[in-house]
Amino acid sequence: MAITTFTEGETLRLTYSIFDTAGDPLDADGTVTVVVKPYQGAAVAYVLGVDAEVTQVSTGVYRFEAFGLAAGRYRAEWQAVGTVVNDREETDFRIWQDLEAA
Repeated sequence: MAITTFTEGETLRLTYSIFDTAGDPLDADGTVTVVVKPYQGAAVAYVLGVDAEVTQVSTGVYRFEAFGLAAGRYRAEWQAVGTVVNDREETDFRIWQDLEAA
C-alpha cells in the first residue's frame, strides 16, 4: 500500500468513495465517520454532519480536510454504517516536517 504524503502546514485532504455492487456511486444511509490516529497517540473521530472537517462532495464521495496536524505517521479509517451500506476503508499517510519553515 502506498503512503500518501503531505508537508507540515499543508491542508490534508483525504477522499472516501462508496459504490454499489454495480460500481455506481452510493450515498451512505447512516453515519460516515473518519477516525484519524497517529501511530503514537490518541485517535480522534470526525463525523459527517457534526464536524466541519468531513463533508460530502457528491453522490457517494466524502472528504476529510484538516490543517495543523503535527509531523508524523497516521492511519485514517473511514466507516460508513447504515441499513444498506456497511463499509470500512483504511489509508496510511505521513506528514513531513517543513524544514525550511523551521
